[in-house]
Amino acid sequence: MGSNAVPFLLRELSVKDSFWERWGEECLRRALDSSTPWQTARNRHYYAFLALQVLGSNAVPAMIEAVLRPPLHLGDAERSSEVAHALAGMSSPIEARRAIGAALVSPDLALRLAACRAYSAGIYADLPEARCLIQLSAVPNPTERAAATRALVSWKTNEAEVLPALVARLEDEQAAVRRLAIDALAARGSNAIAALPALLAAYTNELARPRLTANVDHLYYGAAISIAEVRWAIRWAIGEVDRAAQPPWDNR
Repeated sequence: MGSNAVPFLLRELSVKDSFWERWGEECLRRALDSSTPWQTARNRHYYAFLALQVLGSNAVPAMIEAVLRPPLHLGDAERSSEVAHALAGMSSPIEARRAIGAALVSPDLALRLAACRAYSAGIYADLPEARCLIQLSAVPNPTERAAATRALVSWKTNEAEVLPALVARLEDEQAAVRRLAIDALAARGSNAIAALPALLAAYTNELARPRLTANVDHLYYGAAISIAEVRWAIRWAIGEVDRAAQPPWDNR
């Protein structure tokens, strides 16, 4: 297997099971507790990832190109995220980190959004890139704010700068951005204990804050987000943070 297999492997990373394949898999699992006699999308993703790992550095340039390629058709952004996941699983090669870091500060909006998707997928962000994501989370463009906020979910260091940025997004005019900030705070567990007062205030204020537009909601969640959903997410985040901050039972 040589580098000429890379385009096929990149396509394999983004295949999806059809409705009937998913239905058949669920029936076999429930009725017979058996696996499917055909290759599922999950299996194909796994084998493609293993093959890309075998190719190693020979596959990285094409993978970087796929990650940073502007989405032209439905599903292109999701495919670039899948390839970024595979790059992250290969320990984020240095050339990938450099290319994605350069895209993050590009004047081209499509490249900046692609870089944000890559960081959301697990590509390692150095401190300068993390600070750039913090800056992008406050720009006027709501799609870019949402993409940068989503990328901050996986950034678990330098909390002294990240936490205030996420708390500020709890007051964003876009419901999707507020929801992404809530998810990012919940993912931090006990590190987000300082954000609990802001989460409680956001819960109280949510009913008084109308959603101005649903465009970004549709982009990140597939449908407009209701105020009730945001309030539920805040309750869940408060529970996650508070639970993580509690000492183990045997130490109480």
